[in-house]
Amino acid sequence: MKFDTNPMSQKIFTRGLDVDTISAYLCCCGLAAEEGTMSLERLLAVWNQGEDALNRALQVLEAQNIITPFVRNGEVFYQVHPPEQWLSPV
Repeated sequence: MKFDTNPMSQKIFTRGLDVDTISAYLCCCGLAAEEGTMSLERLLAVWNQGEDALNRALQVLEAQNIITPFVRNGEVFYQVHPPEQWLSPV
């Protein structure tokens, strides 16, 4: 899905998330706006905190329905959802 504008919502900053999780969200939004999709491979290429930190952050985002993973041709991609679809913080 290619966004006409950046999908980033300021609401991400009001959810009490840690810095790595917010950073992962910002990376996802930036790649979505720039490239239309963001694969795990592409996220890892721009991430500088290590793969474990990224995976933990992505799990938090997935648990709150901020992003959803999907597989295409054996590669993991992520879709960013608008705030109206986010679940309440746990």
